[in-house]
Amino acid sequence: MIPTLLLVAKRVHFWLEPMLYRNLSFHTLDKTASKPGPELALLRFLESAPSPMVSDVAPPRLSPELELHIFAGTASAQPSMVPTLLLVAKRVHFWLEPMLYRNLSFHTLDKTAAKPGPELALLRFLESGTRPPEFFANAVNNIYLLPQFFPPSRPDAWSIAELKKLLNACTGTQNLLVLVSTYPGDHVYWETVQTMRPRRLVLVIPASNEKIDFSGLPIFRGVERLMVVDTQSELERHVAGLLDGRRTGNLARLTHLALPAGSQTDVGLLQRLLAPPDSSSGFQLQMLLLQAPATWRIPDELKDLRIVVMHIDATNDWFWEVEDGRQGFWERAEKIMEDKSQIERIIDSVAAQLEARHSSM
Repeated sequence: MIPTLLLVAKRVHFWLEPMLYRNLSFHTLDKTASKPGPELALLRFLESAPSPMVSDVAPPRLSPELELHIFAGTASAQPSMVPTLLLVAKRVHFWLEPMLYRNLSFHTLDKTAAKPGPELALLRFLESGTRPPEFFANAVNNIYLLPQFFPPSRPDAWSIAELKKLLNACTGTQNLLVLVSTYPGDHVYWETVQTMRPRRLVLVIPASNEKIDFSGLPIFRGVERLMVVDTQSELERHVAGLLDGRRTGNLARLTHLALPAGSQTDVGLLQRLLAPPDSSSGFQLQMLLLQAPATWRIPDELKDLRIVVMHIDATNDWFWEVEDGRQGFWERAEKIMEDKSQIERIIDSVAAQLEARHSSM
């Protein structure tokens, strides 16, 4: 990224250029090596007329738009550099600070966790009023809300009011994983996020008595990719709710759906999900991802290229994709579906050739 940053301004070039020549390696004395290193560049500097090294503090020669593009690209490629880049100038701080708060993870409600995250910092901003509402709406993109039990009565715990205050401010969240439970103390998570409009949503349901209102809750209106993680594999109950949501148009944008499946799965219900909707406001699935054991096989009645079967550790997969940039389960499923489609095309092509050859005999 250093060559790109050198373009920002002469003073930045003056500060960072020496970093290009920190390491010299003479594996060969061939000047025509395929990949010239910094050694030749330094030799050219020595051979050319000397010039004083003077820092130029003139205003940047790039437009603010191009500056923003350079800094944002650098920060996206190297998130660990964001705190350092914030020190360059006030305008860079203004551009990049939201990137520090892109991902919120509530693994615990203990405020004294060994490694404090951005959640507490955002809460302090809210309490002090030092950031406008649009800052929270635009900054937070991903929220993991699956906290381990932590007694709310303890003084070092997040209070329900604090948690609600922060979550209600994150109106621009696009990717959400949330615990759905009516157990005492747990119900607040699902209730608080229902005003959000995520495009990707993972519902973690630990008990079989939870019924999701897919047909009425506003949180589903913008969802394009939905995964239901149910430890009881209550597929039938969820499918009935999803079909209601399609009938009412509340799930109009849904294209990718992931559900639990097993040996007792009702094939007819899955066929109804894959069938075309009765109205233009109903969803039409492009993919049905079935979370099933590796030994489970797609029934013959469901030979549809849109169906993908995978064994998924949904919560860990979600976290690794967001925090570490690994390939997520949706992307892996799309690759499987693409491979299946390619194999199908090859089979059809071979069958057509054989048929043509047989007809010509």
